[in-house]
Amino acid sequence: MGSKYVQSRTGNTFEQAKKFLQEGRRVLFTGTPCQIAGIKSFLREEYNNLLTVDVICHGVPSPKVWQMYLEELKKSDTQIMNISFRDKRSGWKNFSLTFSLEKSLRPADEVKESASFSHSHGKDMFFLGFNDYNLFLRPSCYACPVRGLRSGSDITIADFWGINSLMPAIDDDKGCSVIIVNTKKGWEIIDTTNAKLYDVKFDDIVSRNTSLYEDSKLAKATLIDFFRYGVRLQTKRDYFFFDHSHSISDRVLILSNYKFYNLLRKIKHFLRRPQ
Repeated sequence: MGSKYVQSRTGNTFEQAKKFLQEGRRVLFTGTPCQIAGIKSFLREEYNNLLTVDVICHGVPSPKVWQMYLEELKKSDTQIMNISFRDKRSGWKNFSLTFSLEKSLRPADEVKESASFSHSHGKDMFFLGFNDYNLFLRPSCYACPVRGLRSGSDITIADFWGINSLMPAIDDDKGCSVIIVNTKKGWEIIDTTNAKLYDVKFDDIVSRNTSLYEDSKLAKATLIDFFRYGVRLQTKRDYFFFDHSHSISDRVLILSNYKFYNLLRKIKHFLRRPQ
């Protein structure tokens, strides 16, 4: 288990949750803010035995793009057996996406070879396209109607990015979470936990987790995009899905001008080095 940056399949979970609630069972329903708002709307009434928990959400990437990216990563004789979106062996802030593969050596004997490889989150093209450049989020994520603690959840959780500047003494680079308690029911649950808790100002949370209130930006297309593709479209997202001649990784590289900005970062790093 762990974090995953793909759209979850809710399937018939709303119906299952309602059935369990009506049977008197305690239900914990967790998801993105829109999923919490969805089950609240579906139930149409409050249940004392329901606890809802959402996350501070950047947005949800296209499932189709994710499947295409996986197909590009694996070779014809390999299978991707496991994916860790948040491999923290290099630290919480410098986490990697790690892919575990299995390769058939002699199919008749079912002899297999295992291997794995990792991409730093700052270099993985799927993660950059989703998180840094917003090239393939779901359309609704660019104008989320329930952003800003409007989902109706009891508790909101997230990574506490920036804790190293706010409370450096507790930053061990293994991860620190922020918990926002929205209801009395949420407080009653938190009071029963053995977690080590610290009080922080709400403004400090917002300033370090801007996705709490700010929608992901839909980047406008540029003249460079127009001349490159020969057709005028409105946004870089439009060009991303218009482009069928390049791989997912190449589309991200092209539309983000990644190589150019990466070169600028290297130059800045070089100039800042002590002489």
